[in-house]
Amino acid sequence: MLISTWFPPLQSVAVNRMLAFVKYLDKDKFDVSVLTVYKEGASKEEELFGAKIYRMENKQLFRTPNFDKKTSKLVHYSRVLKKLLILKLSKDEFKGWKKEVSNKLKEIHSKNHVDIIVSSFAPIAPHLVSLRFVRENPEIKWIADMRDAMSTNTGENRAYQEYLSQIESSINKYASGISTISDPHVQGFKKLFPDIKCFEEVRNGFDHEMIIKPNFNTEFTIAYLGSFYGARKPNTFFKAMLELHDENKLPDNWKLNLVGTQHSFT
Repeated sequence: MLISTWFPPLQSVAVNRMLAFVKYLDKDKFDVSVLTVYKEGASKEEELFGAKIYRMENKQLFRTPNFDKKTSKLVHYSRVLKKLLILKLSKDEFKGWKKEVSNKLKEIHSKNHVDIIVSSFAPIAPHLVSLRFVRENPEIKWIADMRDAMSTNTGENRAYQEYLSQIESSINKYASGISTISDPHVQGFKKLFPDIKCFEEVRNGFDHEMIIKPNFNTEFTIAYLGSFYGARKPNTFFKAMLELHDENKLPDNWKLNLVGTQHSFT
């Protein structure tokens, strides 16, 4: 059982990671089901790569807005402000969804025993659903997947960091293992979860069926695929590139592609 708020038809690095779990888990060994968020126009139930997908609505009054590049700066900033206000009033933006998922999980478990749950953070809701479920069913193995740092994330405010720290204590007690995106995250989570013995680095969702052209670029090309947010900026990288340029250590012909970022990094 995979529990995540990020899954197709949404599009993001997080979605690709979750989709890779579903696509590449051996279906001869695992009967995979996914509990995720319903998006308008998507099927509430379908089969994908041999896995059963269940999409539940987030039935609550105040929900954080969606973001896309088509909106103006004014609209974008107003949505950011709305999200910050909602998260200040409620640390869990998926309360309504969480209830629906818990009910669906119990229903599935009653018909076909669940052996393993993989829940993915962020947001925190998938972990909270899994935590409650394994407390009631201690025989079930729980893998807490971490796509980002939790309480140690410097981009979060102090109150939310303390809230996440409390949840980390419960994860340390009830989770069977931790999967995360890189070795530095593995080492960080080992310190936070001393009672957990199983840690695994699982890098973000590479598609093994992607067609890769064997030719090289005519220019030396560096690509960054992702977003910048909070204190996460490319300033250090830009400074390093300037130093390399001043030291004549860069090729004469090179370029940098930033894919998926905002227009301004200042």
